[in-house]
Amino acid sequence: MAAALPASQALPLRVAGLGAALLETIVPASAIEARLGLPPGWIEATHGIRERRAAELGMVGAGLSVARRRNHVAVMD
Repeated sequence: MAAALPASQALPLRVAGLGAALLETIVPASAIEARLGLPPGWIEATHGIRERRAAELGMVGAGLSVARRRNHVAVMD
């Protein structure tokens, strides 16, 4: 891990907030295994992962930001 900068060199930045979006597209591990030529059940057996969430084709950071904001507003209501 990199050492922290001395206060005299640090930028005056602060984290204003964090967000998360639960993407709607679910990709089962079996689909990833098939694509990569792995034996069935290998990903779950070695990593404990049954499925992953994936962004829609063409969704970039801005679209994810909107999804996060909707999630945040829904939680706050």
